[in-house]
Amino acid sequence: MFLSSAIITVHLENLRHNLKTLLARHPSLMPVIKADAYGHGVVAVARVLAEEGIQHMAVGSVGEGALLRQEGHTAFLLALMGLARDEDTALAASYDITPLVHSRESLERILAQSHLAGRAKPLTVAIKFDTGMSRLGFRVDEAAELADYLRTLKEVRPVLVMSHLAASDTPALDDFTHEQARRFHEATESMKAVFPGLKTSLTNSPGLLCWPSYVGDLARPGVTLYGGNPLHGTDRAKLGMGLLPVMEMAAPVLSVHPVVKGATVSYGCLYTAPKDIRAAVVGAGYADGYPRSLSMRGSVLIRGQRAPILGRVCMQMCIVDVTDIPGVEPGDTAYLLGGSGPLAIRPEELAEWWGTISYEVFCALGRNRRVSEKKFSEYSGPKLQLLVRQGSPPHRSALAAVAAFHTFRAQHDLPELDVTRPESARAA
Repeated sequence: MFLSSAIITVHLENLRHNLKTLLARHPSLMPVIKADAYGHGVVAVARVLAEEGIQHMAVGSVGEGALLRQEGHTAFLLALMGLARDEDTALAASYDITPLVHSRESLERILAQSHLAGRAKPLTVAIKFDTGMSRLGFRVDEAAELADYLRTLKEVRPVLVMSHLAASDTPALDDFTHEQARRFHEATESMKAVFPGLKTSLTNSPGLLCWPSYVGDLARPGVTLYGGNPLHGTDRAKLGMGLLPVMEMAAPVLSVHPVVKGATVSYGCLYTAPKDIRAAVVGAGYADGYPRSLSMRGSVLIRGQRAPILGRVCMQMCIVDVTDIPGVEPGDTAYLLGGSGPLAIRPEELAEWWGTISYEVFCALGRNRRVSEKKFSEYSGPKLQLLVRQGSPPHRSALAAVAAFHTFRAQHDLPELDVTRPESARAA
């Protein structure tokens, strides 16, 4: 089993803050906790949401919902991917999970499986319409016919009608967003003519921030719950201000050593030292979800200051410039995401270096082992350099630090649940 030196910290107090901030925008939320809560740990996140009184949650798969039911959660659970496999129908019925239905084929799957199982109780479903995303959903122009057909089925009971905004984070595409909202209204009117008690849900995170009047009954915030600002880089970025990052990624400094002028650093000799510098080796790389695309682009935070990445990111290590950061030693903490102080690395900033969006940052880094609340340094007690004998030759220090790091995990009693594998891996 791969044991990463990187640790993901999930700040649940920041999650609570973000939830309350979003509730101030709209009182009825169905937070999206798919993909292991965007890498934050679906079990821990759902627990916080339940403690804060949230009654509706949206998971990705039916299996993810079943995991929460096994953990004792009683909230309404929507499975956004619908019924991916035949056995999902029985699983949804057994665990009272509401799958998304987006096509005649997905309806026929429910009918076929219901007949095989001989179930008398109808399965609650959410009906999705494609209003412009061209991903999942019935056509808007078939809404009236679909409603009439659903009325004839005893195997299903529609409880929600929904769609998904494709460009609500892009001000230049506001007209497209307005057209999606118009189409959704058309579909819901046809559905409610037959099922007047249906709840509605249209907006995602940027939709909630920019267009609260389009929410319907339930807003579906995702990345904003975890402190990401989906409007970053636009003239509406201020609408996402005040959200606090929930995820933090830290790794140990394994070695600190001089690099003489003219020497090259890491694979491919991309970086040549223009003068004598000090370099630190950090115990995280692309195997930990920290991508190779950050080579020569990203920075980490050490002792409250930025340390630029030198050369290529390696599989489990990267090399950074600490020439201008006094006192850096093996065992110090390097923050690849987060950290404290004005230079803390925000998700959007890391995403820009990465060439992606904060959603992917969270999902990729969240595959590492997680702890809750505490920072990496709070677990260290005596600094790791006390476990690595001072004065070790540079060529031995990295290996010694790796061995010491795993010793330190055991000595400082990291939680068993969080230091093995993410919840998503355990459930797979």
